[in-house]
Amino acid sequence: MPFTAIAAGAGAGGNILGAWLQSRAASKAAKQIMEKGNLVGQSIDKATQQAIDAGYRGIAEANSAMDTGLENANATVDTGVSGANQNIDTGVNQATGVQQGVYDQALQFLAPYLAAGGQGISTLADLLKSGGEFNHAYGMADYQQDPGYEFRLAEGQKALERSAAARGGLQSGGTLKALTRYAQGVASDEYQRAFDRYQADRAARFGMLSGLAGFGQQATGQAINAGENYANQVGGYNMQGAGLKSANTMHGAETKSGNIMNTAGTKANIGLSGNQWIGNIGLHGAEAAGNAYMGAANAGAAGLIGSGNAWAGGLSNAGNSLMDLYAMYKILQKKQADEGPND
Repeated sequence: MPFTAIAAGAGAGGNILGAWLQSRAASKAAKQIMEKGNLVGQSIDKATQQAIDAGYRGIAEANSAMDTGLENANATVDTGVSGANQNIDTGVNQATGVQQGVYDQALQFLAPYLAAGGQGISTLADLLKSGGEFNHAYGMADYQQDPGYEFRLAEGQKALERSAAARGGLQSGGTLKALTRYAQGVASDEYQRAFDRYQADRAARFGMLSGLAGFGQQATGQAINAGENYANQVGGYNMQGAGLKSANTMHGAETKSGNIMNTAGTKANIGLSGNQWIGNIGLHGAEAAGNAYMGAANAGAAGLIGSGNAWAGGLSNAGNSLMDLYAMYKILQKKQADEGPND
Protein backbone atom coordinates (compact mmCIF):
# COMPACT_ATOMS: atom_id res chain seq x y z
CA MET A 1 0.00 0.00 0.00
CA PRO A 2 1.32 3.44 -0.80
CA PHE A 3 2.53 5.69 2.01
CA THR A 4 -0.18 8.27 1.36
CA ALA A 5 -2.85 5.62 1.96
CA ILE A 6 -1.22 4.57 5.18
CA ALA A 7 -0.96 8.18 6.23
CA ALA A 8 -4.58 8.80 5.37
CA GLY A 9 -5.66 5.77 7.40
CA ALA A 10 -3.54 6.83 10.35
CA GLY A 11 -4.91 10.35 10.13
CA ALA A 12 -8.43 9.07 10.21
CA GLY A 13 -7.72 6.94 13.25
CA GLY A 14 -5.97 9.82 14.96
CA ASN A 15 -8.87 12.12 14.30
CA ILE A 16 -11.31 9.63 15.85
CA LEU A 17 -9.08 9.09 18.88
CA GLY A 18 -8.66 12.83 19.31
CA ALA A 19 -12.38 13.30 19.05
CA TRP A 20 -12.95 10.66 21.74
CA LEU A 21 -10.39 12.22 24.04
CA GLN A 22 -11.83 15.70 23.54
CA SER A 23 -15.36 14.40 24.07
CA ARG A 24 -14.34 12.58 27.24
CA ALA A 25 -12.53 15.65 28.61
CA ALA A 26 -15.48 17.90 27.80
CA SER A 27 -17.91 15.47 29.46
CA LYS A 28 -15.72 15.13 32.55
CA ALA A 29 -15.31 18.88 32.92
CA ALA A 30 -19.02 19.44 32.40
CA LYS A 31 -19.84 16.76 34.99
CA GLN A 32 -17.55 18.37 37.55
CA ILE A 33 -19.03 21.79 36.90
CA MET A 34 -22.56 20.38 37.13
CA GLU A 35 -21.78 18.64 40.41
CA LYS A 36 -20.24 21.76 41.89
CA GLY A 37 -23.13 23.87 40.61
CA ASN A 38 -25.64 21.47 42.13
CA LEU A 39 -23.70 21.48 45.43
CA VAL A 40 -23.70 25.26 45.39
CA GLY A 41 -27.44 25.29 44.69
CA GLN A 42 -28.09 22.79 47.49
CA SER A 43 -25.96 24.84 49.89
CA ILE A 44 -27.87 27.97 48.95
CA ASP A 45 -31.16 26.13 49.42
CA LYS A 46 -30.05 24.90 52.83
CA ALA A 47 -28.74 28.29 53.92
CA THR A 48 -31.91 29.95 52.66
CA GLN A 49 -34.10 27.51 54.59
CA GLN A 50 -32.01 28.03 57.72
CA ALA A 51 -32.35 31.79 57.36
CA ILE A 52 -36.11 31.43 56.85
CA ASP A 53 -36.40 29.17 59.92
CA ALA A 54 -34.32 31.62 61.93
CA GLY A 55 -36.59 34.44 60.74
CA TYR A 56 -39.71 32.60 61.91
CA ARG A 57 -38.03 31.82 65.24
CA GLY A 58 -37.10 35.47 65.58
CA ILE A 59 -40.71 36.51 64.94
CA ALA A 60 -41.97 33.97 67.47
CA GLU A 61 -39.39 35.05 70.07
CA ALA A 62 -40.15 38.72 69.48
CA ASN A 63 -43.88 38.08 69.88
CA SER A 64 -43.22 36.06 73.03
CA ALA A 65 -41.11 38.92 74.39
CA MET A 66 -43.91 41.36 73.55
CA ASP A 67 -46.42 39.13 75.37
CA THR A 68 -44.15 38.96 78.40
CA GLY A 69 -43.65 42.71 78.32
CA LEU A 70 -47.41 43.22 78.05
CA GLU A 71 -48.04 40.94 81.03
CA ASN A 72 -45.40 42.75 83.08
CA ALA A 73 -46.70 46.18 82.07
CA ASN A 74 -50.31 45.29 82.89
CA ALA A 75 -49.23 43.68 86.17
CA THR A 76 -47.41 46.91 87.01
CA VAL A 77 -50.56 48.89 86.16
CA ASP A 78 -52.65 46.60 88.39
CA THR A 79 -50.14 47.00 91.21
CA GLY A 80 -50.19 50.78 90.79
CA VAL A 81 -53.99 50.92 90.79
CA SER A 82 -54.17 48.65 93.84
CA GLY A 83 -51.58 50.71 95.70
CA ALA A 84 -53.31 53.98 94.82
CA ASN A 85 -56.67 52.61 95.95
CA GLN A 86 -55.13 51.38 99.20
CA ASN A 87 -53.68 54.84 99.80
CA ILE A 88 -57.10 56.34 99.13
CA ASP A 89 -58.68 53.91 101.61
CA THR A 90 -56.02 54.82 104.16
CA GLY A 91 -56.68 58.52 103.62
CA VAL A 92 -60.44 58.05 103.90
CA ASN A 93 -60.03 56.02 107.10
CA GLN A 94 -57.70 58.62 108.59
CA ALA A 95 -60.05 61.47 107.72
CA THR A 96 -62.97 59.48 109.09
CA GLY A 97 -61.01 58.86 112.28
CA VAL A 98 -60.31 62.56 112.69
CA GLN A 99 -63.97 63.37 112.10
CA GLN A 100 -64.96 60.65 114.56
CA GLY A 101 -62.68 62.24 117.16
CA VAL A 102 -64.26 65.64 116.58
CA TYR A 103 -67.73 64.13 116.88
CA ASP A 104 -66.85 62.21 120.05
CA GLN A 105 -65.33 65.36 121.58
CA ALA A 106 -68.48 67.33 120.78
CA LEU A 107 -70.63 64.66 122.41
CA GLN A 108 -68.33 64.71 125.43
CA PHE A 109 -68.76 68.48 125.74
CA LEU A 110 -72.53 68.17 125.36
CA ALA A 111 -72.89 65.21 127.71
CA PRO A 112 -73.40 67.31 130.94
CA TYR A 113 -76.06 69.41 129.24
CA LEU A 114 -77.77 66.33 127.89
CA ALA A 115 -77.69 64.76 131.36
CA ALA A 116 -78.99 67.93 133.04
CA GLY A 117 -81.72 68.29 130.45
CA GLY A 118 -82.74 64.69 130.95
CA GLN A 119 -82.84 65.16 134.69
CA GLY A 120 -84.89 68.38 134.38
CA ILE A 121 -87.40 66.72 132.06
CA SER A 122 -87.66 63.68 134.35
CA THR A 123 -88.25 65.86 137.43
CA LEU A 124 -90.84 67.98 135.61
CA ALA A 125 -92.59 64.86 134.46
CA ASP A 126 -92.77 63.56 138.02
CA LEU A 127 -94.06 66.90 139.35
CA LEU A 128 -96.65 67.23 136.61
CA LYS A 129 -97.98 63.69 136.64
CA SER A 130 -101.35 62.96 138.24
CA GLY A 131 -101.05 63.57 141.97
CA GLY A 132 -97.72 65.35 141.52
CA GLU A 133 -96.79 68.51 143.34
CA PHE A 134 -97.38 70.71 140.26
CA ASN A 135 -100.63 68.99 139.34
CA HIS A 136 -103.07 69.69 142.22
CA ALA A 137 -105.11 72.66 143.42
CA TYR A 138 -103.81 74.84 146.24
CA GLY A 139 -105.51 73.91 149.52
CA MET A 140 -105.55 74.52 153.24
CA ALA A 141 -102.96 71.85 153.82
CA ASP A 142 -100.59 73.76 151.56
CA TYR A 143 -101.47 77.01 153.31
CA GLN A 144 -100.90 75.57 156.78
CA GLN A 145 -97.49 74.33 155.67
CA ASP A 146 -96.49 77.82 154.53
CA PRO A 147 -93.45 78.86 156.63
CA GLY A 148 -94.53 82.53 156.76
CA TYR A 149 -97.94 81.71 158.07
CA GLU A 150 -96.61 79.36 160.72
CA PHE A 151 -93.93 81.84 161.76
CA ARG A 152 -96.31 84.83 162.11
CA LEU A 153 -98.90 82.73 163.91
CA ALA A 154 -96.38 81.31 166.36
CA GLU A 155 -94.71 84.65 167.06
CA GLY A 156 -98.07 86.44 167.54
CA GLN A 157 -99.29 83.77 169.91
CA LYS A 158 -96.09 83.98 171.94
CA ALA A 159 -96.46 87.76 172.22
CA LEU A 160 -100.07 87.45 173.44
CA GLU A 161 -99.20 84.75 175.90
CA ARG A 162 -96.30 86.73 177.36
CA SER A 163 -98.48 89.78 177.66
CA ALA A 164 -101.25 87.79 179.41
CA ALA A 165 -98.74 86.09 181.68
CA ALA A 166 -97.35 89.44 182.71
CA ARG A 167 -100.85 90.52 183.68
CA GLY A 168 -101.57 87.26 185.46
CA GLY A 169 -104.36 86.21 183.11
CA LEU A 170 -102.71 83.63 180.86
CA GLN A 171 -105.47 81.12 181.34
CA SER A 172 -108.31 83.58 181.29
CA GLY A 173 -111.14 83.54 178.80
CA GLY A 174 -110.05 86.88 177.38
CA THR A 175 -106.64 85.56 176.52
CA LEU A 176 -108.13 82.63 174.72
CA LYS A 177 -110.45 84.90 172.76
CA ALA A 178 -107.55 87.18 171.86
CA LEU A 179 -105.51 84.26 170.66
CA THR A 180 -108.43 83.01 168.58
CA ARG A 181 -109.05 86.39 166.99
CA TYR A 182 -105.36 86.75 166.26
CA ALA A 183 -105.14 83.37 164.62
CA GLN A 184 -108.19 84.14 162.47
CA GLY A 185 -106.73 87.48 161.45
CA VAL A 186 -103.37 86.02 160.57
CA ALA A 187 -105.09 83.31 158.58
CA SER A 188 -107.12 85.86 156.70
CA ASP A 189 -104.20 88.15 156.05
CA GLU A 190 -101.65 85.48 155.16
CA TYR A 191 -103.71 83.22 152.89
CA GLN A 192 -103.26 85.35 149.76
CA ARG A 193 -99.63 86.00 150.52
CA ALA A 194 -99.04 82.29 151.17
CA PHE A 195 -100.78 81.41 147.88
CA ASP A 196 -98.64 83.95 146.04
CA ARG A 197 -95.51 82.52 147.62
CA TYR A 198 -96.66 79.03 146.68
CA GLN A 199 -97.23 80.07 143.07
CA ALA A 200 -93.95 81.95 142.92
CA ASP A 201 -92.10 78.97 144.33
CA ARG A 202 -93.72 76.64 141.81
CA ALA A 203 -92.97 79.07 138.97
CA ALA A 204 -89.35 79.41 140.07
CA ARG A 205 -88.90 75.67 140.34
CA PHE A 206 -90.67 75.14 137.04
CA GLY A 207 -88.47 77.76 135.41
CA MET A 208 -85.29 76.16 136.68
CA LEU A 209 -86.38 72.71 135.58
CA SER A 210 -87.53 74.11 132.24
CA GLY A 211 -84.15 75.80 131.89
CA LEU A 212 -82.43 72.48 132.48
CA ALA A 213 -84.72 70.86 129.94
CA GLY A 214 -83.94 73.70 127.54
CA PHE A 215 -80.23 73.11 127.98
CA GLY A 216 -80.81 69.45 127.21
CA GLN A 217 -82.94 70.31 124.20
CA GLN A 218 -80.34 72.71 122.89
CA ALA A 219 -77.58 70.17 123.54
CA THR A 220 -79.65 67.53 121.78
CA GLY A 221 -79.99 69.78 118.75
CA GLN A 222 -76.26 70.43 118.77
CA ALA A 223 -75.57 66.70 119.08
CA ILE A 224 -77.90 66.04 116.15
CA ASN A 225 -76.14 68.73 114.13
CA ALA A 226 -72.77 67.25 115.07
CA GLY A 227 -73.99 63.80 114.02
CA GLU A 228 -75.31 65.14 110.72
CA ASN A 229 -72.05 66.99 110.09
CA TYR A 230 -70.13 63.82 110.95
CA ALA A 231 -72.28 61.76 108.61
CA ASN A 232 -71.97 64.35 105.82
CA GLN A 233 -68.21 64.63 106.19
CA VAL A 234 -67.66 60.88 106.33
CA GLY A 235 -70.07 60.34 103.45
CA GLY A 236 -68.19 62.98 101.47
CA TYR A 237 -64.88 61.31 102.22
CA ASN A 238 -66.26 57.95 101.13
CA MET A 239 -67.81 59.37 97.97
CA GLN A 240 -64.64 61.25 97.09
CA GLY A 241 -62.56 58.15 97.79
CA ALA A 242 -64.92 56.00 95.70
CA GLY A 243 -64.69 58.53 92.85
CA LEU A 244 -60.90 58.57 92.99
CA LYS A 245 -60.76 54.77 93.10
CA SER A 246 -63.15 54.54 90.17
CA ALA A 247 -61.02 57.03 88.24
CA ASN A 248 -57.87 55.06 89.08
CA THR A 249 -59.51 51.83 87.97
CA MET A 250 -60.73 53.37 84.71
CA HIS A 251 -57.33 54.93 84.05
CA GLY A 252 -55.68 51.58 84.72
CA ALA A 253 -58.09 49.84 82.35
CA GLU A 254 -57.42 52.44 79.66
CA THR A 255 -53.67 52.07 80.16
CA LYS A 256 -53.91 48.28 79.92
CA SER A 257 -56.08 48.57 76.81
CA GLY A 258 -53.51 50.94 75.29
CA ASN A 259 -50.76 48.47 76.15
CA ILE A 260 -52.69 45.69 74.44
CA MET A 261 -53.25 47.83 71.35
CA ASN A 262 -49.60 48.89 71.23
CA THR A 263 -48.48 45.29 71.64
CA ALA A 264 -50.82 44.12 68.90
CA GLY A 265 -49.55 46.88 66.58
CA THR A 266 -45.93 46.09 67.37
CA LYS A 267 -46.49 42.37 66.83
CA ALA A 268 -48.20 43.14 63.51
CA ASN A 269 -45.24 45.29 62.45
CA ILE A 270 -42.83 42.57 63.56
CA GLY A 271 -44.80 39.98 61.60
CA LEU A 272 -45.00 42.20 58.54
CA SER A 273 -41.31 43.14 58.60
CA GLY A 274 -40.25 39.61 59.47
CA ASN A 275 -42.33 38.04 56.73
CA GLN A 276 -41.08 40.64 54.27
CA TRP A 277 -37.49 39.87 55.27
CA ILE A 278 -38.19 36.12 55.05
CA GLY A 279 -39.77 36.63 51.63
CA ASN A 280 -36.75 38.60 50.43
CA ILE A 281 -34.38 35.95 51.79
CA GLY A 282 -36.40 33.22 50.10
CA LEU A 283 -36.55 35.17 46.85
CA HIS A 284 -32.84 35.94 46.83
CA GLY A 285 -32.00 32.39 47.90
CA ALA A 286 -34.22 30.94 45.20
CA GLU A 287 -32.65 33.28 42.66
CA ALA A 288 -29.12 32.38 43.75
CA ALA A 289 -29.91 28.66 43.86
CA GLY A 290 -31.65 28.91 40.47
CA ASN A 291 -28.59 30.62 39.03
CA ALA A 292 -26.38 27.88 40.48
CA TYR A 293 -28.58 25.14 39.09
CA MET A 294 -28.86 27.01 35.79
CA GLY A 295 -25.07 27.33 35.66
CA ALA A 296 -24.78 23.59 36.27
CA ALA A 297 -27.31 22.91 33.53
CA ASN A 298 -25.49 25.26 31.16
CA ALA A 299 -22.22 23.56 31.99
CA GLY A 300 -23.80 20.16 31.29
CA ALA A 301 -25.24 21.43 28.04
CA ALA A 302 -21.92 23.00 27.12
CA GLY A 303 -20.19 19.68 27.90
CA LEU A 304 -22.60 17.80 25.71
CA ILE A 305 -22.22 20.34 22.95
CA GLY A 306 -18.44 20.29 23.32
CA SER A 307 -18.42 16.50 23.26
CA GLY A 308 -20.65 16.51 20.19
CA ASN A 309 -18.47 19.11 18.50
CA ALA A 310 -15.40 17.07 19.29
CA TRP A 311 -16.94 13.98 17.86
CA ALA A 312 -18.25 15.92 14.90
CA GLY A 313 -14.84 17.45 14.23
CA GLY A 314 -13.03 14.17 14.67
CA LEU A 315 -15.40 12.26 12.48
CA SER A 316 -15.34 15.04 9.92
CA ASN A 317 -11.56 14.94 9.80
CA ALA A 318 -11.57 11.14 9.75
CA GLY A 319 -14.12 11.23 6.94
CA ASN A 320 -11.92 13.60 5.00
CA SER A 321 -8.97 11.28 5.49
CA LEU A 322 -11.01 8.30 4.33
CA MET A 323 -12.25 10.26 1.36
CA ASP A 324 -8.69 11.06 0.50
CA LEU A 325 -7.80 7.41 0.93
CA TYR A 326 -10.72 6.36 -1.28
CA ALA A 327 -9.81 8.89 -3.97
CA MET A 328 -6.26 7.70 -3.92
CA TYR A 329 -7.51 4.16 -4.20
CA LYS A 330 -9.55 5.05 -7.27
CA ILE A 331 -6.59 6.79 -8.85
CA LEU A 332 -4.45 3.73 -8.28
CA GLN A 333 -7.11 1.49 -9.79
CA LYS A 334 -7.31 3.67 -12.84
CA LYS A 335 -3.58 3.78 -13.19
CA GLN A 336 -3.34 0.00 -12.96
CA ALA A 337 -6.08 -0.35 -15.56
CA ASP A 338 -4.28 2.02 -17.90
CA GLU A 339 -0.89 0.34 -17.57
CA GLY A 340 -2.19 -3.21 -17.72
CA PRO A 341 -1.53 -6.19 -15.53
CA ASN A 342 2.08 -6.67 -16.65
CA ASP A 343 3.19 -3.18 -16.04
